Amino acid sequence: MKTKKCFANGLANGEYVTHYDNGSVDCKGNYKNGLKDGVFIIYSKEGFIKSEKTFENGIKNGKLAKYTYGKLKTLINYTNGLQNGKCVKPINIFTDIK
Repeated sequence: MKTKKCFANGLANGEYVTHYDNGSVDCKGNYKNGLKDGVFIIYSKEGFIKSEKTFENGIKNGKLAKYTYGKLKTLINYTNGLQNGKCVKPINIFTDIK
């Protein structure tokens, strides 16, 4: 696995990217003053988005979305690191309704 991480004053700052051995992106995000800041996206080896997590100063703040083969399966909102509201699981009209 290959990693690209920028540093300033000994702390991670800027773009962070890791790649699988096959060259496809594994994780992409941003650091600010050594802390995760902004959206971090995790990909499968096939290139599908597996999850998106939003951070502010290293703390989950915003949405956390989980996917299966690129399709949204779970959505959770966070405020200051704490879950805010219910975990939402979208209905698949072809498999979830009987």
